[in-house]
Amino acid sequence: MMIRITWNNKELEEEILSENFKEGGFGYLNLTLKMFIDSVDIIGGSFTFVKIFFNQLYGAFKCIDSEGFRNIKLFAAPDNRISAHGAEFYLNSKKNKDLILIKYQRVDMINEYKHIEVSFKELIKGVLESNEHLFNQVLEIHPGIKNDPEFIQLKQEMEIVKGWYKNRYGKQL
Repeated sequence: MMIRITWNNKELEEEILSENFKEGGFGYLNLTLKMFIDSVDIIGGSFTFVKIFFNQLYGAFKCIDSEGFRNIKLFAAPDNRISAHGAEFYLNSKKNKDLILIKYQRVDMINEYKHIEVSFKELIKGVLESNEHLFNQVLEIHPGIKNDPEFIQLKQEMEIVKGWYKNRYGKQL
Protein backbone atom coordinates (compact mmCIF):
# COMPACT_ATOMS: atom_id res chain seq x y z
CA MET A 1 0.00 0.00 0.00
CA MET A 2 1.34 3.39 -1.01
CA ILE A 3 0.39 6.45 1.02
CA ARG A 4 1.63 9.91 0.14
CA ILE A 5 0.70 13.56 0.35
CA THR A 6 1.46 15.53 -2.79
CA TRP A 7 1.45 19.13 -3.99
CA ASN A 8 2.37 21.01 -7.12
CA ASN A 9 6.08 21.93 -7.01
CA LYS A 10 5.56 25.12 -9.03
CA GLU A 11 2.80 26.22 -6.65
CA LEU A 12 5.12 25.53 -3.70
CA GLU A 13 7.86 27.69 -5.19
CA GLU A 14 5.44 30.51 -6.06
CA GLU A 15 3.95 30.43 -2.55
CA ILE A 16 7.37 30.56 -0.87
CA LEU A 17 8.46 33.48 -3.03
CA SER A 18 5.19 35.38 -2.47
CA GLU A 19 4.78 38.49 -0.31
CA ASN A 20 2.28 36.64 1.90
CA PHE A 21 4.92 34.03 2.75
CA LYS A 22 7.62 36.67 3.32
CA GLU A 23 5.33 38.45 5.79
CA GLY A 24 3.79 35.44 7.53
CA GLY A 25 6.44 32.75 7.22
CA PHE A 26 6.03 29.00 7.18
CA GLY A 27 2.81 29.05 9.21
CA TYR A 28 1.10 30.79 6.28
CA LEU A 29 2.15 28.28 3.64
CA ASN A 30 -1.01 27.33 1.75
CA LEU A 31 -0.91 24.64 -0.92
CA THR A 32 -3.33 22.51 -2.86
CA LEU A 33 -2.76 19.13 -1.24
CA LYS A 34 -3.74 15.67 -2.34
CA MET A 35 -3.50 12.66 -0.06
CA PHE A 36 -3.31 9.35 -1.86
CA ILE A 37 -4.04 5.91 -0.48
CA ASP A 38 -2.76 3.91 -3.45
CA SER A 39 -4.59 5.67 -6.32
CA VAL A 40 -7.44 7.14 -4.25
CA ASP A 41 -7.12 10.83 -3.38
CA ILE A 42 -9.03 11.18 -0.11
CA ILE A 43 -8.98 15.00 0.06
CA GLY A 44 -9.34 15.84 -3.63
CA GLY A 45 -6.92 18.71 -3.97
CA SER A 46 -7.78 20.93 -1.00
CA PHE A 47 -6.12 24.32 -0.68
CA THR A 48 -5.07 24.39 2.96
CA PHE A 49 -2.47 25.48 5.51
CA VAL A 50 0.26 22.85 5.27
CA LYS A 51 1.53 23.15 8.84
CA ILE A 52 -1.92 22.79 10.36
CA PHE A 53 -2.67 19.79 8.14
CA PHE A 54 0.43 17.87 9.23
CA ASN A 55 -0.09 18.86 12.89
CA GLN A 56 -3.67 17.54 12.71
CA LEU A 57 -2.41 14.23 11.32
CA TYR A 58 0.10 13.89 14.16
CA GLY A 59 -2.65 14.70 16.67
CA ALA A 60 -4.81 11.96 15.10
CA PHE A 61 -1.97 9.46 15.52
CA LYS A 62 -1.90 10.35 19.22
CA CYS A 63 -5.67 9.93 19.41
CA ILE A 64 -5.40 6.42 17.95
CA ASP A 65 -2.42 5.33 20.08
CA SER A 66 -3.00 7.29 23.27
CA GLU A 67 -1.12 4.66 25.26
CA GLY A 68 1.97 4.88 23.04
CA PHE A 69 1.88 8.69 23.21
CA ARG A 70 1.04 8.74 26.93
CA ASN A 71 4.06 10.82 28.02
CA ILE A 72 4.55 12.62 24.70
CA LYS A 73 3.30 16.17 24.26
CA LEU A 74 2.33 17.27 20.78
CA PHE A 75 1.37 20.69 19.45
CA ALA A 76 -2.06 19.56 18.19
CA ALA A 77 -4.66 18.13 20.53
CA PRO A 78 -5.47 14.46 19.97
CA ASP A 79 -8.43 14.33 17.59
CA ASN A 80 -9.35 11.80 14.94
CA ARG A 81 -10.80 14.49 12.62
CA ILE A 82 -8.57 16.13 10.01
CA SER A 83 -9.94 19.08 8.06
CA ALA A 84 -8.53 20.64 4.90
CA HIS A 85 -10.76 23.54 3.73
CA GLY A 86 -13.72 21.67 2.27
CA ALA A 87 -12.42 18.16 2.73
CA GLU A 88 -12.33 16.18 5.91
CA PHE A 89 -11.53 12.72 7.07
CA TYR A 90 -11.61 10.70 10.24
CA LEU A 91 -9.14 8.07 11.39
CA ASN A 92 -10.71 5.27 13.41
CA SER A 93 -8.83 2.27 14.70
CA LYS A 94 -10.31 -1.16 14.30
CA LYS A 95 -10.14 -3.85 16.97
CA ASN A 96 -6.79 -4.68 15.42
CA LYS A 97 -4.94 -1.45 16.29
CA ASP A 98 -2.82 -1.71 13.15
CA LEU A 99 -5.78 -1.24 10.81
CA ILE A 100 -7.30 2.17 10.39
CA LEU A 101 -10.63 2.91 8.79
CA ILE A 102 -10.58 6.30 7.08
CA LYS A 103 -13.96 7.91 6.56
CA TYR A 104 -13.44 10.72 4.06
CA GLN A 105 -15.26 13.45 2.17
CA ARG A 106 -13.43 15.26 -0.62
CA VAL A 107 -14.29 18.77 -1.75
CA ASP A 108 -16.16 17.32 -4.75
CA MET A 109 -18.37 15.05 -2.62
CA ILE A 110 -21.53 16.65 -1.24
CA ASN A 111 -23.09 15.01 1.83
CA GLU A 112 -21.34 11.77 1.00
CA TYR A 113 -18.61 9.90 2.81
CA LYS A 114 -16.56 7.00 1.54
CA HIS A 115 -14.42 4.57 3.51
CA ILE A 116 -11.02 3.06 2.95
CA GLU A 117 -9.01 0.76 5.22
CA VAL A 118 -5.27 1.23 5.65
CA SER A 119 -2.39 -0.10 7.68
CA PHE A 120 -1.64 2.30 10.55
CA LYS A 121 2.07 1.65 10.08
CA GLU A 122 1.92 2.49 6.36
CA LEU A 123 -0.18 5.58 7.02
CA ILE A 124 2.34 6.93 9.54
CA LYS A 125 5.24 6.10 7.25
CA GLY A 126 3.61 7.84 4.27
CA VAL A 127 2.79 10.98 6.26
CA LEU A 128 6.29 11.22 7.76
CA GLU A 129 7.98 10.67 4.39
CA SER A 130 5.73 13.30 2.77
CA ASN A 131 6.49 15.77 5.56
CA GLU A 132 10.24 15.13 5.17
CA HIS A 133 9.97 15.61 1.40
CA LEU A 134 8.14 18.91 1.94
CA PHE A 135 10.86 20.14 4.31
CA ASN A 136 13.58 19.26 1.82
CA GLN A 137 11.82 21.12 -0.99
CA VAL A 138 11.07 24.18 1.16
CA LEU A 139 14.69 24.37 2.35
CA GLU A 140 15.96 24.06 -1.21
CA ILE A 141 13.86 27.08 -2.25
CA HIS A 142 14.33 29.11 0.94
CA PRO A 143 17.24 27.88 3.15
CA GLY A 144 16.66 30.63 5.72
CA ILE A 145 13.27 29.17 6.64
CA LYS A 146 15.03 26.71 8.96
CA ASN A 147 15.00 29.51 11.58
CA ASP A 148 11.26 30.20 11.29
CA PRO A 149 9.50 29.25 14.58
CA GLU A 150 6.59 27.61 12.71
CA PHE A 151 8.98 25.53 10.61
CA ILE A 152 10.92 24.54 13.74
CA GLN A 153 7.72 23.53 15.55
CA LEU A 154 6.53 21.22 12.76
CA LYS A 155 10.04 19.78 12.33
CA GLN A 156 10.18 19.00 16.07
CA GLU A 157 6.72 17.44 15.89
CA MET A 158 7.82 15.25 12.99
CA GLU A 159 10.91 14.13 14.93
CA ILE A 160 8.76 13.28 17.97
CA VAL A 161 6.45 11.15 15.81
CA LYS A 162 9.47 9.48 14.19
CA GLY A 163 10.73 8.53 17.66
CA TRP A 164 7.31 7.18 18.60
CA TYR A 165 7.24 5.20 15.33
CA LYS A 166 10.62 3.67 16.17
CA ASN A 167 9.41 2.70 19.66
CA ARG A 168 6.18 1.21 18.32
CA TYR A 169 7.60 -0.66 15.32
CA GLY A 170 11.21 -1.22 16.39
CA LYS A 171 12.77 0.48 13.39
CA GLN A 172 13.41 3.90 11.95
CA LEU A 173 12.04 5.13 8.66
